[in-house]
Amino acid sequence: MQEYGQKVKHSMTKGLGPIPSRWKGHCQSSTNFDPAKACNRKLIGAKFSVRVLKQLGRPAIKDPDFPSLELTSPRDRNGHGTHTSSTAGGSFTPNASYFGLGYGTVRGGAPKARIATYKVCWNWLTGGCTFAVIMMAIDEAIHDGVDILSLSLGLETPQYADVDMRSGIGFASFHAVTNGITVVCSGGNEGPYPQTVEKTSPWTLTVAASSIDRSFPTLITLGNNWTFAGQSLYTGKETCFISIAHPESSDLEDKRQFYVFKGVFITSLLQSYNSMNSWILKLLRQEVGGLGLIVAKNPTRTLDYFASDFPSIGVSIDVGAQLLDYIKYSRKPQVKLSPNSVAPAILKPDIAAPGVNILAAIPPEETPHNSMANRPSFWGTNYIC
Repeated sequence: MQEYGQKVKHSMTKGLGPIPSRWKGHCQSSTNFDPAKACNRKLIGAKFSVRVLKQLGRPAIKDPDFPSLELTSPRDRNGHGTHTSSTAGGSFTPNASYFGLGYGTVRGGAPKARIATYKVCWNWLTGGCTFAVIMMAIDEAIHDGVDILSLSLGLETPQYADVDMRSGIGFASFHAVTNGITVVCSGGNEGPYPQTVEKTSPWTLTVAASSIDRSFPTLITLGNNWTFAGQSLYTGKETCFISIAHPESSDLEDKRQFYVFKGVFITSLLQSYNSMNSWILKLLRQEVGGLGLIVAKNPTRTLDYFASDFPSIGVSIDVGAQLLDYIKYSRKPQVKLSPNSVAPAILKPDIAAPGVNILAAIPPEETPHNSMANRPSFWGTNYIC
């Protein structure tokens, strides 16, 4: 696994025999990471390096506050690595849920597989995901003897051609394949728009994300007693009837429009909006004393930003339009929110698997209520490769 790192306490060793003698890897000792306690027959390798980042002159690496910005160890800082590791190779874990939602037994795609993690991505202030670090980690994984490389990381499009020396993943993955290693890459999260598939090298297995039939229905009742169904991971109490409005400005940083209204806001999540913008908007509503948020969104968008104790619900674009009509033509619009019950000749991606609203592991000390990055439900091609 090439990732942002991993929180090791989620690993389970039941049913796994001794580590194969051909394995040459190890777990790297570092601050707050003791291999004797952290690694086992499931997690058999964990490595990181800041040497390349220092050589590249990343200023934050020299900053005395670097330890507070990032963990100088294989450990996970933002939850992404733990999540993707659990979806790829997580062991069977019974009685798992998100506050009672999605209850059941969870497992990764290959629950009996062993995991070796190579931390190649860092906080964007401390280096992000650089080709130099990624290439070094792939070489390390080849030496250690991995069977499969899962690159759960994204890049911006358009990208360099596969044979361009600036295509670090293309070159390094070819080196891995010639050593008998299967390389699986995420195809990016910019779809369904054309020409947005990433990592299109013909020697890699590029994956797409599909939706699933899982839903988290949540009721929205208007002041005229009309009821609509949305989706949310909100598990708090049902609200009373409260005022609802639509922001006049699409500028999410314009706080003035929020301070003059204390109620539920409805906004849209179209191409110009992304998950981060909606998350910021939700926090903004909490900051100014708002009571709720309704987002009209594309059905392919995930519910990760609706994982909070703050009443927030996602609805279809059609339902959103009806809510806007209600706001426009009602003298006193009100609402009640209920809790949940680069190479055109090569066709890519190669395969698709469920990648929307996937419940998986998060670091135990980081909950969805206090960290925007550590949410139990993620979406994207990163979570299926």
